[in-house]
Amino acid sequence: MDVPDNMKEAAEVALDLLDSRLVMVTGKGGTGKTSYAAAIAMLAAARGRRTLLAEVDNQRPALTPIFGVEPSFQPEEVRKNLDICNVTWSEALKSFLKRLVPSRRVVSLILDNAMVQRFLDFTPGSQEIVTLSVLGEHASEYDLVVVDMPASGHAFSLLDITRSALGLFRSGPVRQRAQELRQLLSRRTTRMVFVSLPEEMVVNETIETYSKMEDFELVSRPPAVFLNRATLPSLTEDERDLLGRMGRVEGLDALQQEFLQAGRWEDALEQATAHSAERLTEALHHAPILVPPAPPGGIPSKVVESVAAHLGRLVGVSRRDLKLDNPYPAPEAEPPKGPLDVSVDAWMRRTNLVVCVGAGGVGKTTTAATLALSGAIRGRKAMVLTIDPARRLANSLGLSAIGNEATAIDLSAFSTSGQLHAMMLDSKSTFDGLIERIAPDEESRDRILQNHIYRHMADTFAGSQDYMATETLYDIVNSGDYDLVILDTPPVKNALDFLESPGRLVNFLDERVLKWFLQPNQGRRGFGRRWMLGTQAVVYKLLGAVFGEDFLEDLSHFFADFSGLYAGFVERHETIMKLFHDEHTSFVTVCAPTESSLDVATFFQQELAERELPRGGIIVNQVHTCLGEHHDARAVLEPVADAARGELDPVVVQRVLARLGMAHRRLKGLTSAEAVLTHQVRVAGEGGGFYQEVPRLEGNVHDLDALMQVSNAIFAPAREL
Repeated sequence: MDVPDNMKEAAEVALDLLDSRLVMVTGKGGTGKTSYAAAIAMLAAARGRRTLLAEVDNQRPALTPIFGVEPSFQPEEVRKNLDICNVTWSEALKSFLKRLVPSRRVVSLILDNAMVQRFLDFTPGSQEIVTLSVLGEHASEYDLVVVDMPASGHAFSLLDITRSALGLFRSGPVRQRAQELRQLLSRRTTRMVFVSLPEEMVVNETIETYSKMEDFELVSRPPAVFLNRATLPSLTEDERDLLGRMGRVEGLDALQQEFLQAGRWEDALEQATAHSAERLTEALHHAPILVPPAPPGGIPSKVVESVAAHLGRLVGVSRRDLKLDNPYPAPEAEPPKGPLDVSVDAWMRRTNLVVCVGAGGVGKTTTAATLALSGAIRGRKAMVLTIDPARRLANSLGLSAIGNEATAIDLSAFSTSGQLHAMMLDSKSTFDGLIERIAPDEESRDRILQNHIYRHMADTFAGSQDYMATETLYDIVNSGDYDLVILDTPPVKNALDFLESPGRLVNFLDERVLKWFLQPNQGRRGFGRRWMLGTQAVVYKLLGAVFGEDFLEDLSHFFADFSGLYAGFVERHETIMKLFHDEHTSFVTVCAPTESSLDVATFFQQELAERELPRGGIIVNQVHTCLGEHHDARAVLEPVADAARGELDPVVVQRVLARLGMAHRRLKGLTSAEAVLTHQVRVAGEGGGFYQEVPRLEGNVHDLDALMQVSNAIFAPAREL
């Protein structure tokens, strides 16, 4: 495909963004969305617009390493015309209540009540509406608000709550605010921005998320799409032909293969860019803006500066107006040390449950599938519970798709007595099935499944797969059908979501909370009929004023219906927590050699250690290696090129050799940069099992042979953390 020059169209899109009032930036984890949110905000500020750059409830603010300042709830200036903030749920709730209830004493009365806090933490839509409400208020105070949204799946759930809240809250300020927010989202001055990558899974998620937003009328205009790390095709057909011929020459040594592999990787990225741009253009009816890769090194401030400079050329902003000081100079490259003497195979033999944790987009699902396949080949009865795997991964396991029921994988190609089953989590049916199993009788079951609050809560949990993953895990482990279970945890908005998810429902349905909301009055239920005294009466009245008395009436019925299920939830919660701490359980942190995913991995290592959860090890996927110290492709490959040239023009040989030399130089730079980046997670993971790097493979993992390549890399001798 010949990608047309779309500079004029790209400039129009960029200018339209900068003239908007609210810009929300999202994308699959690892796409670089934070860098683009920061770049857009910097451009707007450089053009004289008073701009706010906001994060959404981020436990580890991603803006800190960019600007050298940790954003707080209150906006703070970091450069001329540019403020930053972090809209945390707790502070947003205080702000929201203060606008409704002028008295600080009364607001404290609500926030200091432990039962009400649990109610607010769990009530479907409350956190999302309150958070969006603060962003809406900022949009009226600044010329432009740029929001670094959660990853695309969570971003959809966050925005969709403005629709579902209208069905949940039938009256009150929360419903009114939901209506106002839907109006804000529908304005032409509100824009969605998707950051994508030239990778099949990322492009798929970009298209699917936009399609869902369009179906639910969450966006009024097609989004602006940035295709990050894009490189347009530069090899001619003859040059590509010669590159292929050289790769097929027999007897190539390791250095020659390394040069050729560097060239093939770059050519593959170029072809993927063209294909991805074509798909996005077809699906979204306008071309994405192509942005080249930032210089290697992963320093957040320099990545943002590179993106901003590229976009600045489209809108006439000089690079000198977009300079950022690097608040955290990069350390020297420090490759992994220590002998390769740890047996991952021995670790697998003593492990019955592997929980794969980490950011999205790092190959976590592939790693989980590989570990399960490897266990089955070693004679285990293995189950992999995965979250929305790519179609190609399902195909690699011999399936057209993976469903919510355990599916046997054909292992006839292997000589093994083991078994492998796969299951894909379906959150909504999992929650309904849970209620059906623990309800005391059919009447109770039907009443709960039809409850107004439950239906919205189930929908909310359908977007919060971390909780449902633990519920499904409980059923799988208790079935006794498997001696090895691999859990591919869902991408999380914050790293702690999954670790804290088992207790969320138990805390909400705690018997003290139930009694607090269900104080009897001669055996009759209902908000208006409760016997209430003192502080409790005031708090009830305030909750009714904020959420609507209709909602509290519905909630009283919900609690009454659930009151008999509490013991079942507690038993499951205690079993899961005991299982997580079992000596035969291992948490394996999966990451890629990128700044964002390693930051999440580092945080996971710290939290796992603090919670005394068993750490099995760290697997870093897609690591680049470069053994050669010089980049003279002519000295390394000229005889090979001449032998493979055949009828091709000699000029083609010289162009290909020059290209391979540059590709090898870039590979060396990337390898050094990754050694710097992975150092932080190795330090955080000290004492936490094995450390294994999986080299980048050519092509996608889409068949059993490719999974076995990954397996061979994972089960090679590893280092001890």
